[in-house]
Amino acid sequence: MVLEKLEPVDQLEEIIKQLFEYTETHPQIISFIFYTKHTDFLPSEPLMFDAEPFNRIKAMIFDVVDTNNNVVSTSFIMGGMIRMIQLRLDGFLADPLVDSLDVFMNNLYSGLKSK
Repeated sequence: MVLEKLEPVDQLEEIIKQLFEYTETHPQIISFIFYTKHTDFLPSEPLMFDAEPFNRIKAMIFDVVDTNNNVVSTSFIMGGMIRMIQLRLDGFLADPLVDSLDVFMNNLYSGLKSK
């Protein structure tokens, strides 16, 4: 799927869906991405969450969320997604994450709209 052809909100949902699916199909890779302290063996490289793929996700979030504090909104969205992935990898969630995608996205949007 070509994300650029989607609206920003759909791009964000597709990225989250793909990461949830990848957690099921490639848990070792996802574990490496989210659990490894990369600066221990790649000290001259940018932090993982400053890498291009995550910067693109942050840019999508800025297109979706109309706020004066993008750091808080990005942390809210990325933090929830990452926590769900960690819970699944650690065996605290029995069902595949994709099964909860609609609930996750609905709660995410509700939280962003709340004041």
